[in-house]
Amino acid sequence: MGKTTLALIIYNNEVVREQFDCRAWITVSESYDMIKLLKIMANQICIAEEDNGGDINFDTMSIE
Repeated sequence: MGKTTLALIIYNNEVVREQFDCRAWITVSESYDMIKLLKIMANQICIAEEDNGGDINFDTMSIE
């Protein structure tokens, strides 16, 4: 069993899921863009807020 497969099994485990209010799953390659990864994570974490009528859009977020 590979590392990613093991991590995904743990990530989707019901007992583990119950321990967290929010979760995010991202795939990171050897060459990656940290800002893009942070935006992906932020969007996944805030998806519940968006579904509840929130106006969160991290796609247009900028780092100064």
